[in-house]
Amino acid sequence: MLMPTLGGNNGYATGANNSGQVVGFAETANQDPTCVPPQVLDYEAVIWNPGQGSIQMLPPARLKLLRFARSGPSEPASVFVAN
Repeated sequence: MLMPTLGGNNGYATGANNSGQVVGFAETANQDPTCVPPQVLDYEAVIWNPGQGSIQMLPPARLKLLRFARSGPSEPASVFVAN
């Protein structure tokens, strides 16, 4: 399923609930000089709503830390939010 972004090229789903809402992060159209190559675009935490094809940016004030972890080299990255 193609997920809408915030103007960038990529979106990454990291979890879903029983209602079909999906959380993750999506690229914006803004270049971020602090990104580690090959990443060049900024990204934000988002929620996608089922059947609507809509995307909603989650307020950054609720997020204290966004970490990426892999359980192995071939495993997809997961997002953990620390409160």
